[in-house]
Amino acid sequence: MDGVFKREELLKCTRTGRPPSAQGKLRQSEKVEPLDRVARNAVIDFSLDYATNQGWVVPTKGQLKSAMSQWIGEFKRAEKKNRNRQT
Repeated sequence: MDGVFKREELLKCTRTGRPPSAQGKLRQSEKVEPLDRVARNAVIDFSLDYATNQGWVVPTKGQLKSAMSQWIGEFKRAEKKNRNRQT
């Protein structure tokens, strides 16, 4: 997803545009932007085609969507950790 989405966009979005449910009720009311639908679907389609061409076990779209959500969360946590180290 590096090179497809800008760092700033990833820090203020989720895959679906819904706030993370594990963040508590206060965070549930925050405005969260979704990833660009066209770009998100392009990443999924590319991943499916690439896995097929490589002869790998092809994941489902649901598995890829879940992996994208997980990656965004990991990215945000890493950025927060880096920010805290710099202060």
